[in-house]
Amino acid sequence: MLKFLFKVTFQSVILFFAVSFLTILYDILPDWFNLPREKSYQISIGFPFEYYYQFWLDRVSPNHGWNFNNLIYNCVLFWLFTFVVYYFKDKSKLNDTKEDIF
Repeated sequence: MLKFLFKVTFQSVILFFAVSFLTILYDILPDWFNLPREKSYQISIGFPFEYYYQFWLDRVSPNHGWNFNNLIYNCVLFWLFTFVVYYFKDKSKLNDTKEDIF
């Protein structure tokens, strides 16, 4: 059981980092490819809840902020999603082995 929880936690961390990286790319890539952009000079990180944002009021320095509640919500949601996927995957694998025995 402990091995299962470590596996789920590790996979949820990897999924969380990947999705966060994709949200950064979504904000950065329009600048690289000269695509039209709705919000100029802004970066927001987080899906489904935005937990970090950076914006420019003037061209001197960026303003930024964290929303730690949204960060915790995202971490919990990704962990629960990964847990449910692995739980049903292992449950179906367990049912398949039971059917092979009988």
